[in-house]
Amino acid sequence: MKEGLEWCTVVWQITGDNAGTGDSGYTPLIVAVLAGCFTIASVIFGRIYQEICDKRSVRASLLAEVAAMREVVRIRGYLDSLRQTAGELKGELGEQAKANGIVWKFEIPISTDYNQIYKANLGRLGVLSEHEAVSIVRFHILAESVRADVSEGGVLAQGSGEAKDFDDAADLLEEAMLLADELVTKRPSWRERLATRVWTFCGR
Repeated sequence: MKEGLEWCTVVWQITGDNAGTGDSGYTPLIVAVLAGCFTIASVIFGRIYQEICDKRSVRASLLAEVAAMREVVRIRGYLDSLRQTAGELKGELGEQAKANGIVWKFEIPISTDYNQIYKANLGRLGVLSEHEAVSIVRFHILAESVRADVSEGGVLAQGSGEAKDFDDAADLLEEAMLLADELVTKRPSWRERLATRVWTFCGR
C-alpha cells in the first residue's frame, strides 16, 4: 500500500497546479481513478515479484538438497563399494561364499527424512519446469529404492550372496547420480537469466 500512497502524492502534485484554474469538477474523480489504478498495479506487480522470489527459493532449495546427497554418495564411495562387492561375488570368492552359505551385508543407516526438503515441497513442484520436476521426482524415487535396499530390513542390509542384488542397487544409484549431475550443473536458459536480472534490478 505504500507504493499506492506514493503514487497518490505524485498524481495530486501533477494536478494540483490546475486545481485553481477554473477546471471542471472532474479533476477529483480523475485523481481518484488514477490513484486507484496505480495502487492496484503496485499490488499486482508486488505479488508477481513475490511469486518469482518464492519460485527461485523453492528451486534453489530442491537443487541444493540433490547436490548435497550427490556429494555424500561420492565422498563415501557408495557406488564404487556396490560395484566392487558385485564383482567379488562374481569371482572365486563369491563361489566359496555361496558354498559355505555366507552372505555379504551392505548396510547404511539412513533416516527416513533424509529428503525432507523434497517432501515439504511436493505440492510446489509445479513452479519448476516440466523437465526439472520430472528429473527431481525420478531422482528421489531412485534414491528411495536404494535406501530401502541398504537400510535395516533391506535385501542388502540383511545380506545377500547374489551379485545381481548389488548390481541392481548400483545401477539405480548410478542413474540417480546422473540425474543429480544434470540437475546441479544445468545452465539456466537465457530467458531464466534475463528474468533473474530484471527482477533483481527491480527489487533493489
